[in-house]
Amino acid sequence: MLFRSGTYLSWDNSQDIWFLWTAEFSGNAHFTTCDGSSYDTSMALYEGFCSNQVACNGDASGEDGCQSYYSAVDFSVTKGEKYYIRIGGWNGATGEIGRARGRERV
Repeated sequence: MLFRSGTYLSWDNSQDIWFLWTAEFSGNAHFTTCDGSSYDTSMALYEGFCSNQVACNGDASGEDGCQSYYSAVDFSVTKGEKYYIRIGGWNGATGEIGRARGRERV
């Protein structure tokens, strides 16, 4: 598992959930767990295969209406490519994930 410095990821005791998303466009996609009623999340993005981690985040900032600690990733995607999104809770936290899909970043 690839963890990048400064991402604050912690998968200890996490009950992860995985989503599969097929890119509907080529360009910059934005993935986020921003939801004011959600919990402290960690996110990893995989391209093509669930073993090919390409991005991760544990503490994002800059979006309005989010919980204190949410995750967000911007990544250049290719139309038709499959992306796996792994979401877990910081130190085993659990809760509802409102929406986990990529959207075009303009």
